[in-house]
Amino acid sequence: MGEINGILSLISSPGESEYTNEVVPLTSKEWQDSLRIASGESPIRGIAVFTDGCQRAAFRKEEDALVPFEGFFTPVFNYARKVTDAATGASEIAELLASAKLCEHSDDDKTLVVGVVEMD
Repeated sequence: MGEINGILSLISSPGESEYTNEVVPLTSKEWQDSLRIASGESPIRGIAVFTDGCQRAAFRKEEDALVPFEGFFTPVFNYARKVTDAATGASEIAELLASAKLCEHSDDDKTLVVGVVEMD
């Protein structure tokens, strides 16, 4: 998921799998077969990578496609641009991921990595 000039964009869609919680560990011999690489437009101002436990909160389904949910990502990116202490930021994001609101969408584990670039 990326933010390009204030517009949210799905850079690499979730993979299709037969089972919920199916993953290919980086330590497996076949990890490269599961790798999905996408090229995006630039300049990318923010990027988010997350586990499937965040998907229901992070995406909306429109027609037959997943689209990033602005109500989730815009506040997360805005917060990431303001936070000045990494430990505080990590703690507050962990609280968000453990919140009742997000847990009502998924009881799966949730991991979220957010990166932002401030451009002058």
